Amino acid sequence: PKCMADINGTPFVDILMRQLASSGHRRFILAAGYGQNILHHHLFSRTIWRGIEIEFHREDTPLGTAGAVFAAQRYVKSEPFLILNGDTYCNVDYGAIERYHLNTNSIITVAHDRDYRHVGTFMASERFAGLIPLDDKVDMAEVFILLGQRHEPVGWFMTDAPFYDIGTPEGLSEFRNYWAQLPKGGEGRMVGNIEDPV
Repeated sequence: PKCMADINGTPFVDILMRQLASSGHRRFILAAGYGQNILHHHLFSRTIWRGIEIEFHREDTPLGTAGAVFAAQRYVKSEPFLILNGDTYCNVDYGAIERYHLNTNSIITVAHDRDYRHVGTFMASERFAGLIPLDDKVDMAEVFILLGQRHEPVGWFMTDAPFYDIGTPEGLSEFRNYWAQLPKGGEGRMVGNIEDPV
């Protein structure tokens, strides 16, 4: 699975989870499809996640990115909740996204870069899952169209933090180079533009 890609000796999923844990998150819900047994073994055969609660949702039939969120939402215990893609990295300020999300009363807030590419980070409210059609595989892009048609409030949060997608060989190589240049322990300051939202 892409989230298990080797980043200079560290699985990508560990980098994501450490980033979240360093910003105060203590409960993780992983929706896993392809290679789920590899990911499950990696997470539950080690003791590095002390103080972290991990729920694991197995996706035996591909549900799409939005469908996976709906299927795993039964484990969610917070309002709002954070959604991250397992193959993207952006050191965005999660607290700033949450404040913006709550201030705008959005059903979902999408973090994006200055080129208006979503960076695989979303803040969603509980009512978000109720809007996802259940009849077929559903991706986030389809949900954004649906939300627009229904005139639901969608927030757009701009960040200056660099964005990496490891889903291609080029993107994976670029992230490995970026990560190798950081001080041990990864990046420090998270970046957000809550004062200058779109």
